[in-house]
Amino acid sequence: MTYGLANNGKGTGAVVKEGTTAEPSSVDFIKYLTVSPDNRFDYKDVWREQKNDVHPPLYYAVVHTICSLTPGYYSKWSAGFVNIICALIILYVSMKIAEEFTQNRFSLNLIRISFILCSGILSAVSFFRMYVMAMMWVTWITLLLIRSLRYKTYRKFYVLVFMAALCGALTHYYCIIYIFFISVAYGIILLCGKQWLQFRKYVLTMLLAGGCALLIFPAMIEHMLFSNHGVITAEHLREASLSEYLSRIKAYYVFLDTQILGKCFLFIICFILIYTIAVLCTRKEDNQISVFGGNLNKENIYKWVLLIAPELFYFLFISKTATYIVDRYIFPIYAIAFLTFVLLMIKVTERIFSRHLTNVVIAILFSALIINNFRYTEWTYLYLSSKSFLHDTEAYAAVDCICIYEADWKILRAYYEISHYKSITFLKDSSQDTLSKLELTNPSELIVIQENEMDEKNIENIIDMYPSLNKYKKIGGFGYTTTWYLD
Repeated sequence: MTYGLANNGKGTGAVVKEGTTAEPSSVDFIKYLTVSPDNRFDYKDVWREQKNDVHPPLYYAVVHTICSLTPGYYSKWSAGFVNIICALIILYVSMKIAEEFTQNRFSLNLIRISFILCSGILSAVSFFRMYVMAMMWVTWITLLLIRSLRYKTYRKFYVLVFMAALCGALTHYYCIIYIFFISVAYGIILLCGKQWLQFRKYVLTMLLAGGCALLIFPAMIEHMLFSNHGVITAEHLREASLSEYLSRIKAYYVFLDTQILGKCFLFIICFILIYTIAVLCTRKEDNQISVFGGNLNKENIYKWVLLIAPELFYFLFISKTATYIVDRYIFPIYAIAFLTFVLLMIKVTERIFSRHLTNVVIAILFSALIINNFRYTEWTYLYLSSKSFLHDTEAYAAVDCICIYEADWKILRAYYEISHYKSITFLKDSSQDTLSKLELTNPSELIVIQENEMDEKNIENIIDMYPSLNKYKKIGGFGYTTTWYLD
């Protein structure tokens, strides 16, 4: 769907053409997935497709740009390249954020290695949608605001904040949620410091970014308020019971704890709380050293507020309002969540142990974190469960295929499978009247794909129609479809 929305303005009907036979079987899929030579760099089409969908256009425009460089050619690396570049930028920005909290080079190198090996981040990168790009804008604006506490805010700062907010809004509407929460936190910090001029400039910058986003993509108002996602979000916000809300929080907590923290969240929190209580109970009245190291000054406190508060409120908001309970909705805060907990571990460990022993303890803790990451992450977006099935279908390369469907969008997941067969014919039903119109001349073998919920009666109808077919067996399936071999 990412490729179709980026490159094809005709919807799934461009692939699933009722009653027609495509040979080779992948020909219509390729037209749907790729940019035609006459449609290269056609951003009006991208904007139109996203207006009819429920997402803003920036990510799809980038994918379309890359695909326009190789018209007519499909590769998973086209969308994969976008995610890889965004992930590398996230790594760079995340390290800049980490440097605002610790200058220990050993700790910074461990953070870098752990981030690269974090299975939650890697799993997000393997999902070809706009969520990694959204993570990039969220992480970048967090760095800009944290750094502004140390430096004077010149014109360049407001330009960069404007760009991050604008691009975030044009990538995913959930970016707007995070930007709202971090802007509230930043605004309160400015007001507490009586920085009235900076506060006004920042508010005007955010308003300008929002106004420009609306001018560039006016459909976002309709998407957020009146689309199916918008309506469901409003319903969850108004009507969800406390028990349901707690259940959703638990589900999203499991995603975060498993993919980012290797199921170590409770251990980390208990470790930090016990240590904090011990320090507060034993320190002297005139001690000016904070619990997490460094001088107890407003700048350090504000840094932690900007790091923790927005992600916490974003998490709570998404848990309550998200259309579905899926991990991708909290992907935008994965990098920030990772930094929050590893930095807290480093700060607490530094207070307990000597410097050399701290390095050893941190290395052990981070190793355990990464090992557990890989142990528990399921790698959903690699679709590994389809590997053996796709391998089996390669044996039927010389066989024609009939696909019986109700919803054409469900067929898109079967592209790799269908591309293995000689030809593909799409049908709404398997009645003899429909089958008699096909150009198949009493085949000796046939592949039939149908939606999972459909009855085997469809298979029996086809066998009754062609005398040379006597029996059938199920060879597998993936996604929304099941596949049968008839001979």
